[in-house]
Amino acid sequence: MSKMSLARTTFSSQPFLVLSKAVYPGHVQSCNRKVLTNIFKRRIKEEEPKPMAEIEPERAPVKFSNYTENNLKKRTSIQTRRAYLPPEDVEGKVHRIVKEVYGKTADVQNIDLDEDRRKKFTVLTKMMKEFDHFIPNTELHDMKTIDQAVNFFLTEVRDTTCLEDLTKLDLPKNLHINTEYLRYDRENNPLWPGKDAFPGQQTRACSAKFARKYNVVDKSKDKYIFNLNRKTFFEEQTELAEIIKKEIYRK
Repeated sequence: MSKMSLARTTFSSQPFLVLSKAVYPGHVQSCNRKVLTNIFKRRIKEEEPKPMAEIEPERAPVKFSNYTENNLKKRTSIQTRRAYLPPEDVEGKVHRIVKEVYGKTADVQNIDLDEDRRKKFTVLTKMMKEFDHFIPNTELHDMKTIDQAVNFFLTEVRDTTCLEDLTKLDLPKNLHINTEYLRYDRENNPLWPGKDAFPGQQTRACSAKFARKYNVVDKSKDKYIFNLNRKTFFEEQTELAEIIKKEIYRK
């Protein structure tokens, strides 16, 4: 009997399934895979399809609470923003754009932007091109009326931080704010050349803004120059005390 016929006879009976795998494992594994796929296909065909209402029940629209909205706005406000100064007659320009899309007879105050998303996209896109001011996603989700769009384009946006605004004020003589930081570099320092208070510790600028401004000081070779594994004064004193105790016990 050949190996192929022996594998087929052993595969037909369940008690000899282990023996068939030992005789001709590749053929039996392929047969097992075919049998299992046929069984699953029959079960899928026999089952009746469920209606879509049972599979995907109707769900109420997700509404963010004030807590989550404020958290999202705080997290997204870290990114750099373009400065925006609102021009004159913002409300008149917005109403003109709305009437171009919704028609001249449309009631601007009672328009719901969420009823027709295509018109909402068209109106807000024209507003952004008109004022050269882009609407972030956090504001776009909550913008449902024309009044909210008018208030958004009336709000001034600054590209400076509070610290930079303080430096522009007329400060007293005894108060000084330095925004141009001086970074210590032991290689280019004429007073203490090669000296470092923190050897072996990498000085990296994690921010993408300051990584271009301040160079990274490589201290990977400090372990060969400095003895970074040296013991502290307390450890040296404890070792000395243990040595003295051993000498006393010997005597």
